[in-house]
Amino acid sequence: MNFRSLHSTNKFNVFPNPATDVVTITNNENMGVEEVTVYDGVGRIVQSELHRTTSEMQLNIENLASGSYFLHIKTSQGTAVKKLIKK
Repeated sequence: MNFRSLHSTNKFNVFPNPATDVVTITNNENMGVEEVTVYDGVGRIVQSELHRTTSEMQLNIENLASGSYFLHIKTSQGTAVKKLIKK
């Protein structure tokens, strides 16, 4: 697997965080998001969505249980990881 980590995860904004049903993912460098994979606290994939390289997207998380998750945000320049709290 070719996994490149983006050096700065602060290129992405995930809001609201904590969230209850939908989060918005944006970035300030206009990088297109190709895929978002949601991992639970023990590393299991609980949700994955492909996108058409948009620089802003919404992710529906209403079916996830309350807790902490990690969003792996894949772009053509690598993958960033952001923590998400589900209320």
